[in-house]
Amino acid sequence: MSQTYGSQVFGPVYDVVVPVIMAAAFIYFGVRARGMTADERAKLPRIIGNWKACLFFAVLSMLMAIARCIRG
Repeated sequence: MSQTYGSQVFGPVYDVVVPVIMAAAFIYFGVRARGMTADERAKLPRIIGNWKACLFFAVLSMLMAIARCIRG
C-alpha cells in the first residue's frame, strides 16, 4: 500500500495538491510577516514570523510535490 490515507479517500492528486497548497501558505506567511509590526508578530507563533524558515518549508513542500510527481 503505497498511497497515503488522503490519496485513498480523495485520489492520487491529493499527494501533489496538498504540498503545493502548503508551499503557497508558507510563502504567504513568510511575505506577510515581513510587513508586520512587532506587536502583530508577537501574537503569531515564532516560526511564522521567521521568513527564512517559511521559505525553507515552502521549498521543502514543493520538493515533496515534485518527488511525488516523479515517483508516480
